[in-house]
Amino acid sequence: MKSGKDVERRESEREPSSTKAEMYLESTIYKAKLVDCSEGGVRFIMEKPINFYVCFRVGEKKISRKVQLVWSRKNEEGDMAYGFNFIKKKDDS
Repeated sequence: MKSGKDVERRESEREPSSTKAEMYLESTIYKAKLVDCSEGGVRFIMEKPINFYVCFRVGEKKISRKVQLVWSRKNEEGDMAYGFNFIKKKDDS
């Protein structure tokens, strides 16, 4: 049985990769509401999602897409892992 954080929520099958990528944070000021604060961190609620632009290659194909941050956590190696959803382009129906 999978634990709560291991529940599969993906709508599409993923292919493992170790391709280098570049991420660009939009130069946007995000308004937020402070929810709680401690010596170890802070939590905010925001009206708008945090969006990035990512660029990477899959084989010979270059992918440049706008994405939305949906989760983050520390992985087994101690690095930070981030999950993003692609933001649909206006012509994607």
